[in-house]
Amino acid sequence: MKGLTEMIGRLIGLGPVSGWRRKTVTTREELIRFLAAEAAFTVQKTAYGYCRARVGRQQDKLVSEPEFIARMEPCRWQTAAAVLADMLLWWLAGLPAGADRLRRQVPELYADALTALGSPPQAVGPEFHPAACSAFARRLDQPLPDRADIKAAFDPGFRVLLDTLPFNRDLVDWDAAQIRHTFRLWVVHHCDRQGRMLMADSLMTALLAGDGAEEGVRHGSGVAARA
Repeated sequence: MKGLTEMIGRLIGLGPVSGWRRKTVTTREELIRFLAAEAAFTVQKTAYGYCRARVGRQQDKLVSEPEFIARMEPCRWQTAAAVLADMLLWWLAGLPAGADRLRRQVPELYADALTALGSPPQAVGPEFHPAACSAFARRLDQPLPDRADIKAAFDPGFRVLLDTLPFNRDLVDWDAAQIRHTFRLWVVHHCDRQGRMLMADSLMTALLAGDGAEEGVRHGSGVAARA
């Protein structure tokens, strides 16, 4: 838990969690760090939050057991990869029509944000990064999410979380409604942060410049509408 929190702070580079919410993202590097930190934070609040709720006072003992750690790592990394994809596609769906040229950058943005999470442990496996990038490419071939339906837009990440939590499957299914409620809470918070932090015209300008495109479209209010 402490290590994950430190990783989030290192990724976003803004110290306390409350500090990220006031910063406007204006560069490609900041966008990558923002998305990686948000995905890691969502995992912390949902996966580890569920563990804490389920085992109560035994949490500290549980999270130090090698067997639990070995089972939790795949959950943490796979869920972070799926949620990161959800977040990036949600952002892409909110861009104005004139920003279609940015779509070609999205696979690389995803790969870089995945790398920003750090090196996965041995329990996750060496094929984690290429497998996650391939899964994201398949999702990118599908229609973008409907920003009027947050539940559906982030359902892939939620499903990975349910499938990988290191608890008895019947128990997880029993608690699914509670887990979804917590997951949705933090997803809605993320979408709100996107609406406030990814609206700067300078971000669009920086991304278009990096793409070699002409000085392009304005961000406008449609770039990251509030959820």
